[in-house]
Amino acid sequence: MSVARLPIVGVMGGNEVADPQLCAAVGRAIAEAGCHLLTGAGRGAMTAVAAAFTAISPRAGRSIGIARAHVPPNPFVEIPIITHLPDSGKRGKLMTSRNHINVLSSDLVIALPGEAGTRSEVDLALEYDRPLVLFLGRHTIDGASASELLAHVPHARATIAASIDDIVRCITALI
Repeated sequence: MSVARLPIVGVMGGNEVADPQLCAAVGRAIAEAGCHLLTGAGRGAMTAVAAAFTAISPRAGRSIGIARAHVPPNPFVEIPIITHLPDSGKRGKLMTSRNHINVLSSDLVIALPGEAGTRSEVDLALEYDRPLVLFLGRHTIDGASASELLAHVPHARATIAASIDDIVRCITALI
């Protein structure tokens, strides 16, 4: 006998909220699709997405956060997974970064605006061949636009979303 497993949608984004409405729309879309949400359990975009996700009731999925030890997860993380892995930001691709867990545990990675840590998660998603959606609006990841991030990447599993409808289509294709 096997157990049905809900898809896990990982949302990667910066500690600053570049666009709270964009974050809230993503959180709601994931909850309404019946998926689990996975974030790095931090502040900014991660908190905004998780707050919108957990506000949907009833919902099938849970808010999972991959947190660093000694750094409390944001209050919207229902299932905290605490790691000993200290590195992030510009050191986010090192084997001592929880970013590998964030990306590899996600069936779909959605990248929101962010800095070097988000950029490392985008790079890891591409390296690990995880389905990736960049949803940046007019913002950037570590100074690069969505088209710049994917310009030299012959990668069929990476896409740029222009609207929340594009995000919903990507999530629907996953499930």
